Amino acid sequence: MELNDRADMMGLNDRADMMELNKSTDIMERNDRADMMELNDRADMMELNDRADMMDLNDRADMMELNDRADMME
Repeated sequence: MELNDRADMMGLNDRADMMELNKSTDIMERNDRADMMELNDRADMMELNDRADMMDLNDRADMMELNDRADMME
């Protein structure tokens, strides 16, 4: 019976270890998801900045074109 009790205790310890490993894996997976979300947010911000830069360049080109037209009218 004592051997059975020891085996039961070892089995319970193994289960506890497995549960702890599963928790650690879950935490790592959550961290990975958070990192991916952060990377996606950074990519979105970079894309927004690129769009703003393109709009700025387009506005400058439009201003240059208007200036050229004004020069032609003079």
